[in-house]
Amino acid sequence: MFGNSGLYARQHVIEGNEKVDTVVFIDADKTRMIGIDSKFPLANAMPLLTGDIEPADKPAKRKLFDSDVLKRAEEISSRYIRPPKTEDFAIMFVPSESVYALICENSSLLDRLGKMKVTLASPTTLAALLRVILSNISREKMARHADDLFKELSKISKDLERFNEDFGLLGRHLANASSKYGDVEKSARQFSDHVDKLKRGDS
Repeated sequence: MFGNSGLYARQHVIEGNEKVDTVVFIDADKTRMIGIDSKFPLANAMPLLTGDIEPADKPAKRKLFDSDVLKRAEEISSRYIRPPKTEDFAIMFVPSESVYALICENSSLLDRLGKMKVTLASPTTLAALLRVILSNISREKMARHADDLFKELSKISKDLERFNEDFGLLGRHLANASSKYGDVEKSARQFSDHVDKLKRGDS
């Protein structure tokens, strides 16, 4: 996606000894950036995903998983959001679509991540988020409107999650393929319209 453009760097020092997994630069002299952290705890997620857990133990395990997510988000927020050197948000990369979906099931958890200015990305949604950043919004506009950008990224992430859910349901329920296809087509059209709106610079 980036090629040899120099728009990103791995293991980049933001400030002092704070080294982030990846940064995306948003200005020509590489003094402003967005941090992307890819370290994510999976131990408490696996029993929830595999079902290898007693039903009575599921709430406690879910609580531990949510706590893992919040601790990671707090670390990202404190270490990798350093205005004016960085934008006023950072990206938490979740290495699994199923774990990403598990996080998105808890709306209150998402709200807390939003308050910490940490936005989620999965292997599928990360590319879309970065395309929005690098292609659809000017770097000057990002620098002036970091809060607006964060809101837009959150919308894109939620749109893609709904889109992926529709496709997952489509695959599992072939008997309802005809009616579900209409829902997926509508989601795709709404997402396309949203991206077109960003390209035009509409509010």
